[in-house]
Amino acid sequence: MSASTLSGLESQAYNDGYAFAQNAPGGSRALVLDFGEASNVSDGVWGACDFTDPCTLFSNPDILEALEHAAEGVHAGYTTGSTTIVYGVNNDNLTVRGMSDSDVYNAGYYQEIRADDLYNYQQDNGYGQQGAAAGSDTEPSYDAHVISNELVKGATAAEQSVYYDYGSADGCASDGCNNNWSLINVGFASYDGLAVPLPQIYYTSSATEWTLVRNAWFSANGSYQFWGITSEAGMLNPQTAWNTLQSDDPGEVYTEPGIVCFCG
Repeated sequence: MSASTLSGLESQAYNDGYAFAQNAPGGSRALVLDFGEASNVSDGVWGACDFTDPCTLFSNPDILEALEHAAEGVHAGYTTGSTTIVYGVNNDNLTVRGMSDSDVYNAGYYQEIRADDLYNYQQDNGYGQQGAAAGSDTEPSYDAHVISNELVKGATAAEQSVYYDYGSADGCASDGCNNNWSLINVGFASYDGLAVPLPQIYYTSSATEWTLVRNAWFSANGSYQFWGITSEAGMLNPQTAWNTLQSDDPGEVYTEPGIVCFCG
């Protein structure tokens, strides 16, 4: 999301929702709207610092307005299937902005609360083919694992919906990952509590990294399945990315929501 005003954010969200619904292939799909870096907008007010430069801070009430516009867009453009609208953020610059572990915990907690608010809005307006969730583009290179994984802890404490991790496993090898993250740390971000993985598979090596994460978490905890993959324009073809991870982890990659692609 890259608007610098609330009205612009609402328009962008509506248009994204409409275009997504018009091109929906059927089944159960996820529309991920990434609002930028998880942030404390002011004392006790949570939200995100978006993708404009310099970034614009939007509070959760503003973001909820945008999410509701996305729901309206999906409804107006509906063709088939069902759509879960995901309130997304990322873990970049949490420490740089002076956020504490408890700040990040609250950011994750209130993401889920706003997702529940969105769900209630969808139900109140008769948008029966819609759902709501939250998630994060959590990447080891962005910030330390201790503060980053407070997002998952907070989201899980809210006890609302799943928490999609559509992030990366930067540099993961048998002895660990970038920025002193361990394989288990990445597993926590993507599979602990309400977290479920939609991993970035931008390169063939990405599938290898995520397979190591899955194997480590499975060995320690006995369960780990991918809910699909995340692709991006200019990287591996989305279907190729899904096939690559499926080849490394046969039967462990869901077909729905399947492929999330930041291809716009």
